[in-house]
Amino acid sequence: MYIDPELAKVSNGLNPEFSTNGNIAAQQLLYSESAVANIAIQKELEKAQEEIYNTAELDALFNACNAYFSALILKTNAKIQNQNLQITKRNLELAEQNFDAGASGKSDVLRFRSQLAQNTQSLIQASNAFKQSLNTINQLLNNEISNPIDLEDAELSEGVFKEYNYQKLFTLLDDPKIQTKLIAFLVQEQKSMRQN
Repeated sequence: MYIDPELAKVSNGLNPEFSTNGNIAAQQLLYSESAVANIAIQKELEKAQEEIYNTAELDALFNACNAYFSALILKTNAKIQNQNLQITKRNLELAEQNFDAGASGKSDVLRFRSQLAQNTQSLIQASNAFKQSLNTINQLLNNEISNPIDLEDAELSEGVFKEYNYQKLFTLLDDPKIQTKLIAFLVQEQKSMRQN
């Protein structure tokens, strides 16, 4: 506030020429139930976000492993179908030779030709399924679909699987006495998992 200097002189110091008035208010929050609850909720939300991330990471890893083992199965299936095709070709040659020699009838030749067509179709289907599984792996790895992949066969007695001692499991599965108990146990476990 500003007062005329002449008026300030006349007031004998009761009214200064310049004066300032102000109020200061201070507050301190000692405890707020809503603030404490909000802090606790935010911490729990952060933990939930971390778990969602971990779940997504584990799901991606599971999908990649599942795709890898599916590709191995399909690769093996394609090899088996190729072997079946080669055996059928050999059997067809033998049937044609037997027919030419008069040792067998035309029905054997026709049966093996039909089997050759079926085996060729099975091989094509198995090869296509294997190629599709490689495309799936490339998608999961964010690679181009045409990126070549060379799958190494998994051996249950080597690498990471060696630690799990699958050979012991195979020995148990070969024992008929234990097989029935193991099957009963697995059935019971499956039932209990479905109830939960």
